Amino acid sequence: MKTFELPSLGTISSYEHFRGWWKSNKTFVPLLQRDITFSFMNLRPKVDTNFLEKADRAIHDFLNLNDRTPLNTQLCAYFKEYCQTINNESIINNAISTNCSTKLWEVIHPYKVFVSQRTKDENDIYIIVSCECDWEEEDGIQLVFKKGTELTRISLQDGYLTDNDALCIPDSDFLPTTELE
Repeated sequence: MKTFELPSLGTISSYEHFRGWWKSNKTFVPLLQRDITFSFMNLRPKVDTNFLEKADRAIHDFLNLNDRTPLNTQLCAYFKEYCQTINNESIINNAISTNCSTKLWEVIHPYKVFVSQRTKDENDIYIIVSCECDWEEEDGIQLVFKKGTELTRISLQDGYLTDNDALCIPDSDFLPTTELE
């Protein structure tokens, strides 16, 4: 097994059966309030040194997040939009009848973190938190943090870093819905 060191996570080891895939030991993430593994895909540590430097900074910053409060508004908005989309008001009434922001964290279960770099329009590092959740058992959700600090996307687990990427739209052609109103 091959290894290398990353200051923010310590020893990173290659996956046994997946070439180019690497993982950390479980690391406590204050924001998620649990130990979790970080994974890297298509990584060549000796070649991708610039990526690793930027990833280390993003991971360091992500590990310094500990207050969920700034995320709660976006998370609650996503959840309510999801419930309206599937037309299931009972989920809203049963799961978050008292306080959306605290109740949602009881039904979201982060299980893995991926570190990736966007390959088009801008090449920032993204931290993707894959979560199982009680209201979406099939796909779960992902929380995407640009540069490890800014929650920029909440969606079903589709692997895309931005909505633009998911829709195959260049950043220059995308107008947020708020600008269309």
